[in-house]
Amino acid sequence: MPVPTWQTVQEIEVNAAGNIAEGFISVYVINIGGASGSFNGQTLPAGVAKNFPFTGRPYPATAYNATGTNFLITIFK
Repeated sequence: MPVPTWQTVQEIEVNAAGNIAEGFISVYVINIGGASGSFNGQTLPAGVAKNFPFTGRPYPATAYNATGTNFLITIFK
């Protein structure tokens, strides 16, 4: 598998619902708040992290909902 070359790395902290636009090649999210939220349709409890690794293809748009908590999201494009 080829080694990924990152063109852009963006780190955001969110506390509301939103979307990551399609086309990212990897994303890392950690719930740094005190309550559960959702990421990509799955519950993300407080203190838990998820990684969507480089697969060789861009990911589709991905929804999150950090209402009542805080997510730190690192997006690789």
